[in-house]
Amino acid sequence: MLATAVVVSYNRQDVLRRQLLHYANKPIQLIFADGSDEDWGNGESGSIGEMTWEYFRISGFYSLVARIKMATSLVKTDFVYYIDDEDCILWSGVLKAIDFLREHPDHAVAGGRYDKLTFDRGLRIHPLKPFSSKFELLQDDGLKRFELLCKENRTANLCYQVMRRTSLQAFSDALGPNNTLEGKMSGFGEIATSGYLAISGKWQYGEYPFLLRFSILGQHSWIGNKNLTDEDAKELAELIMRACANSNEFDESLGFNAQESIAEICKQRYGLDAVFSKVNNWLRLGLMFKQLLTRLGYPGLVLFNILFKIFICFRGETPKRLEKYAQMYQNESPLIRDEMELVEKLWSRYPKGLTNSQFEEELALLCRSGA
Repeated sequence: MLATAVVVSYNRQDVLRRQLLHYANKPIQLIFADGSDEDWGNGESGSIGEMTWEYFRISGFYSLVARIKMATSLVKTDFVYYIDDEDCILWSGVLKAIDFLREHPDHAVAGGRYDKLTFDRGLRIHPLKPFSSKFELLQDDGLKRFELLCKENRTANLCYQVMRRTSLQAFSDALGPNNTLEGKMSGFGEIATSGYLAISGKWQYGEYPFLLRFSILGQHSWIGNKNLTDEDAKELAELIMRACANSNEFDESLGFNAQESIAEICKQRYGLDAVFSKVNNWLRLGLMFKQLLTRLGYPGLVLFNILFKIFICFRGETPKRLEKYAQMYQNESPLIRDEMELVEKLWSRYPKGLTNSQFEEELALLCRSGA
């Protein structure tokens, strides 16, 4: 096996079966870290060709810390990445990321494009700004990398890329029983993970297909603070520093005041008096505009979608069919065309995932075809 995908899920077990079919016969280990109230009914482990999978459940939306620690203990490969249950991370992109990390030991994570997969009378792909624009963290100073990461709101990029198992282990070991996400700002875990990775190594955006963000089931409701409190900023900095200390690549040049510097950066960017970049301000205005229109109900949502489509067309970001997307990047990998055909089938035929019986039918077809 070349890599492990840790699939984090909560009450969306049907989409886990879609991940099984997507990665079938690939040399990959899937770990389903489920927080649902009941088991999914497909057992605790299995395999499809070269792909193996393991499932465990620790109930509760805020059980994420315990699930990460459990998942880490199950990883068997040198490379690993997180994936949200609805999303699609392409195997061709994972292979390119692994090759890059092998050639660049000073980089903490690697991966490619961050695009959005939508389902509106057919599947379409379009860039997800600002996460799909070119960006890099190549400074020698880890604190400067972290500050730029937060300033430009690119934490999501680093969270969903390929990392080394040693990096995940260092972060998991830093998590203690008192590290809980309940009541905190919704981005606490993402900032902690990406912050540690940015400080421990370099990163640059790869211009090849990698992550397709898909969200048809909607977001889970998060009960917590809208901004990072001073106390949580201190806890965040402590967690990042513990993870850095656990890492073999720990940068001793950070100095004694690094923890205070990390906490201060977090307060400046995410605290009550946060100073946001122009990108963040546009994101906030867009969210406020959407919330205003959705108060009108269905007509408001339709109006927002129409205006959004006009906006992205104006910016030259017209959504592309999956076939066209594959043509654009076919030189990046010979696998991309077949991958797009598989995504088209699974995400359009089963946008909300597969029932157990549907999964069994698709698996039987897969076995008969010998794919």
